[in-house]
Amino acid sequence: MLFLLVIGAIGGYIFFRVMTREERQAALVPVLSMLVEVKGAAERRRAAPDPFRDALRLRVPWPLVAPALVFLNVIIFFLIAFGPGALGNPDTLVSWGASIAPRTTNGEWWRVVTASFVHAGLLQLLVNVAALTQIGLLAERLTGRLTVLTVYFASAMFATLVSLAASPLALTFGSSGGIFGLYGLLLASLMWTIVRRSPVQMPLKSAKLLVPPAAFFLLYNLMSDSLPNAAEGVAFVTGAAAGVVLTPDIAERTPPLRRVVGATAVALAAIVVWALPLRGTANVGPEIERVIAVEQSTAGTYDAAVAKFRKGWVSAPALAQLIEQTIAPELQKARARIEALQHVPHEQQTLVATTDEFLKLRSESWRLRAAALRKANMRALREADKQEQASLEAFNRIKASGFDELTAAARPPVENK
Repeated sequence: MLFLLVIGAIGGYIFFRVMTREERQAALVPVLSMLVEVKGAAERRRAAPDPFRDALRLRVPWPLVAPALVFLNVIIFFLIAFGPGALGNPDTLVSWGASIAPRTTNGEWWRVVTASFVHAGLLQLLVNVAALTQIGLLAERLTGRLTVLTVYFASAMFATLVSLAASPLALTFGSSGGIFGLYGLLLASLMWTIVRRSPVQMPLKSAKLLVPPAAFFLLYNLMSDSLPNAAEGVAFVTGAAAGVVLTPDIAERTPPLRRVVGATAVALAAIVVWALPLRGTANVGPEIERVIAVEQSTAGTYDAAVAKFRKGWVSAPALAQLIEQTIAPELQKARARIEALQHVPHEQQTLVATTDEFLKLRSESWRLRAAALRKANMRALREADKQEQASLEAFNRIKASGFDELTAAARPPVENK
């Protein structure tokens, strides 16, 4: 039912965007008729006896966790959509809690949790909410509120950590990790009901209803880039492992509190152990920007001094002194910061190497220029010019590398003062 509603909502949005007003009015008549039929069929199905459904409702009459998770996902999406910043923009997503390694692993670990409530588009939200509603309600009634809560968040956090390790500069967002965990939990729990028959053993008719939405959810997430496939696989395995451990007696009861608390403690310990090696992922963007700023500033300072030299206001030794006492120390500081970077994401290692090469060549060109100015040696000045040209070629490679796109979302926010 939820699967059909999602497909209908997407199709209705597309068709109504291209229809004229008269065509929309004509289309509403069969649509309303179909809705009446669907409502009647749903009412008849609810009235018909269903031992599996009745056993689940007797076990957990009022699911609270799954509806709360759905509500949070929906309300946060609309806050993002109608808030400042463009929906889907990386900076906007990060400001609302999406995860990216240079931010998350440098003190903003809360993003491991909040990333699962951030969505970049309406289609992603609809697919995830439909799956979460169906699988969440079923899993909560079968395994209990606390079990679903534990598995959802543990799976989501493991998925985010896997994404951080696999693609440090990729944004991680969306609830698919937690939902894959719930699918794993439900599958393992239902396997236990087959081993020990009970009223909560899912009949084949009900199992078939899960297949189309699950297949659609799986296909969509395989095509989406919000989480790597490995992260989704780990989330599913996390849920399945939890189901194996927590629900061996699911035929008689939901997992006892002591068992769920113990599993939660183990999961949190595993998450911490997994996160420790990821600490301190280098935030390369600000350092590269600093190098570019230093080059522009020092070159501007030297050009201004040269203009004064040509007017006879500054001597050649004074130019050399400017290089040695002002320009060279700035470049040395910038290079020391670049060389001190650790845990550089693999996507940026070439960029960092190019930046270090530029600073080395540029420092050497300034050294040669200062020496030539002191000796008034034109041949040495031409050699300094060649070294400068080589350094500027490396500098242009830095600016052409697209580091803005690689690091924009990873930069810390600018505080208004």
